[in-house]
Amino acid sequence: MFLSGQHFLVNQSALKKIAEALDAGKNDVVIEIGAGHGELTEGIIKLLSYYDIKKFKIIAIE
Repeated sequence: MFLSGQHFLVNQSALKKIAEALDAGKNDVVIEIGAGHGELTEGIIKLLSYYDIKKFKIIAIE
């Protein structure tokens, strides 16, 4: 069995805590390096969704 050494964060509680700790605002640019399947990216979008979606940027790089 070949293991690639990659681990993906899927625990919703942990993802929410990380997104909340980000403390991003409407004019911030968030760059996520190693976005994987996008679970954290999705959590950040949900958390910031009360802002106009056009007011902030999230760049996810895998």
